[in-house]
Amino acid sequence: MHGLSIDRFITDNHHRFGTAVGPDDTYLSFLPYAHVFEQLNCCSALMAGARIGCYAGEPLKLLDDMQLLKPTVRSLQKSSDDS
Repeated sequence: MHGLSIDRFITDNHHRFGTAVGPDDTYLSFLPYAHVFEQLNCCSALMAGARIGCYAGEPLKLLDDMQLLKPTVRSLQKSSDDS
């Protein structure tokens, strides 16, 4: 057992980034789902009630996907309007 639970991951991210992910947020999934970090991000987003959008799979069109989905969360770090 590694001692890392999904609840702990969500709590740690909340404290690290100073903001909570919730139902009004959209997460853009772009890592392969076989990647454990992507699995944690997707599970955390689902548990928080956030929407998840998957990119089309073409790296050159990732910006197009971002314009379409308008994600507010990047790897469970909320995007601010100032960036």
